[in-house]
Amino acid sequence: MGRDDRAIREYVSYHCPKLRKNGFTKIGFIIVCNSFKTNLQDFINEITWNTDIKRLIPLTTQALLYYLGYKTKDDKVSLSLVIEHLVGLNGVVIPENVIQRFDDI
Repeated sequence: MGRDDRAIREYVSYHCPKLRKNGFTKIGFIIVCNSFKTNLQDFINEITWNTDIKRLIPLTTQALLYYLGYKTKDDKVSLSLVIEHLVGLNGVVIPENVIQRFDDI
């Protein structure tokens, strides 16, 4: 991530207290980007360990489009099912993760 990890830390540090103050207890962030240079696991571990967030999910834009496609294609794909799938994954979420889970629905 390089220079962008500082911006993410600042964003999380700024918004987590506001969300907690508004009563949210389970806080997570999704980073959407065209691509990621590394798998980010060390950065994810560090930021979730040292901040109030529970999950940080890197999601490629193409994977997001697949989620949207499956969600609009079939009523069986609910938002809660998509969130459950996202939270259950480790590392960068790529289209193959989404296809593997939802292609048979």
